[in-house]
Amino acid sequence: MKNRKSDPTVQMKFDLVKHIIDVRLAENKIEAEKQSNALKKQKLLSIIADKEDESLRSMPLDELPKSY
Repeated sequence: MKNRKSDPTVQMKFDLVKHIIDVRLAENKIEAEKQSNALKKQKLLSIIADKEDESLRSMPLDELPKSY
């Protein structure tokens, strides 16, 4: 095989495509993390609501009006 230098234009195009792919992969990772965090937040809010409901259910009837 001959040892040849690559064409600078081809190398520049390759680097550009590689950069675009890297950026899109990073964006996809960030979006996946956002979705994961949103799911975790929703679960936590649901658990908090359940705990609050549980707390209210365990209160004596005469104390319920005072909790407003």
